[in-house]
Amino acid sequence: MNIYLLKRNKVFFRKAFPFFTIGLLILILALHACSGSSSFKKEMLKDAEEINASAPMMIDDITRLDNAEVIKSNIFRYNYTLVNHTKSDPEIKELIERMESRITTLVKDSKKLEPYKKNKITMSYSYQDKNGVFLFRIDITPDKYTD
Repeated sequence: MNIYLLKRNKVFFRKAFPFFTIGLLILILALHACSGSSSFKKEMLKDAEEINASAPMMIDDITRLDNAEVIKSNIFRYNYTLVNHTKSDPEIKELIERMESRITTLVKDSKKLEPYKKNKITMSYSYQDKNGVFLFRIDITPDKYTD
């Protein structure tokens, strides 16, 4: 295999891996949400506990999933660290815009998140820099994923 194809495949996987991982996390959440528990918050807590059992984990070259948490009874939050960035990096603003659009579309189009949508759960994604300084949070509220 020539070096060009290897480099091209590496770039593809580096770009695709975060979305694959987010999809996998959504699947885990959806499977647990459909298990018939009497309390949806209990299911969310169980999902967060399961995610946290494998955290921290690298999602891609720059993103580490630190943990997941349930806030009140209607917010499921993922906490991430951008391991190669600091708050002063100029590309942070562009990154926020790009990620918000992609994550909103992913949540909106996911059939596997139907139990979360049915229960009007806000999906929240919080990011900090490599020094632990808060960078930004993307909240996908029910009004963003319902038509």
